[in-house]
Amino acid sequence: GSLKIQTLNSGVPGLNSFQMEQDDLIMACSSRIGMISVSRNPSCVTRVYLPPFDRWEDRSGSHFGYRIDLKTTISEKEKKFFFTKTVQKQEDYWPGYFIEFHSAHDGRYKEDEAYLIIRGNNLGHEMRSIKLSPGWWTLGMSVTGDGRVHFYGRQGVGNLTASDLLHSGTPYGYAAEHFATHFFNSCNTNDGQTWSTPFIIDDPSIYTTH
Repeated sequence: GSLKIQTLNSGVPGLNSFQMEQDDLIMACSSRIGMISVSRNPSCVTRVYLPPFDRWEDRSGSHFGYRIDLKTTISEKEKKFFFTKTVQKQEDYWPGYFIEFHSAHDGRYKEDEAYLIIRGNNLGHEMRSIKLSPGWWTLGMSVTGDGRVHFYGRQGVGNLTASDLLHSGTPYGYAAEHFATHFFNSCNTNDGQTWSTPFIIDDPSIYTTH
């Protein structure tokens, strides 16, 4: 079944920051099946319902996120006394999507509008992608054996195809080694009074080719 995601007290429990904060809804995939090697070409997909713009929190900025938890190995230099050595460590990173809203009550914008934002490029910077309208959208990501991440999206609830590719790359300059899970972010103004925009998700799934 579908699930409405909405938050009031985001961020640190019991503390109002009066800034944009987020709550995370994480699927417990790795605890059930373990991490998935990118050699198995893992992918994930979800359907997301965007409500009419008059039901959105009246704030310009990110309102919702759909991201994946990836692992890679990086090298770092450690200095101890007079010696420096190179060590390898696991690095977690979380590429994916944010849904960004522009409010007509914000002097920078003439009308309410929403865009899909991809995080991120080789430097980790966000990239604006397609313009969104209220209704159902299908979003997905896949990771190939070369460590690249591929972002897909289309309007409606139909299955994603190669023609729905929005971007391919190595976010943050990392080549992924393992896929752990996918998760959602619900964002709002953390003032104890303002509810986040109500989004609905349906049929979140993870696949591998073998």
